[in-house]
Amino acid sequence: MKTLDVGCGTKKQDGAVGIDRLELPHIDIVWNLDDLPWPIEDSTFDYVILSHVIEHLKKPAAILDEVHRVARPGAEIKIITPHFSSISSWKDPTHLHHFALETFDFFVEPEYGTGAPPKFELIERTLSFRSGIISAVARVIAFCSIRAYERTAAFRYPARNMFVRFRVIK
Repeated sequence: MKTLDVGCGTKKQDGAVGIDRLELPHIDIVWNLDDLPWPIEDSTFDYVILSHVIEHLKKPAAILDEVHRVARPGAEIKIITPHFSSISSWKDPTHLHHFALETFDFFVEPEYGTGAPPKFELIERTLSFRSGIISAVARVIAFCSIRAYERTAAFRYPARNMFVRFRVIK
């Protein structure tokens, strides 16, 4: 399985092709991720990871369009990013965006309000929480309803990170 690790920094996945703006010995493609298109052929990868990078990029929707372009039909996309209720989302001044799990529904509905077919199918979306009784309450609310959690309880019972998995539709 051919894997692309987008914005991998110093933590590139074993066996993956790493693309990042940093010039480090293990980075395979040195590139400013906001400069589109990336120097990658269409339909190259079976698996694309964006771990703690999408929140740093100027145009997340354009980035996911680019991920769609470089991914093969049926490829899996995994996104990990801080949830908007997490202090980690706000303490880093290089974060340009703060995401809700519902944000990613945008990419599995008819494309951006144009009526075009979606480019992704949602496989999974989950939140992670710290340990303790407060987090246990948050887990229960989120399990029952993500919408209720994000709209009424997120800042009282903050999440940590969110994990979203898509399948590419082509």
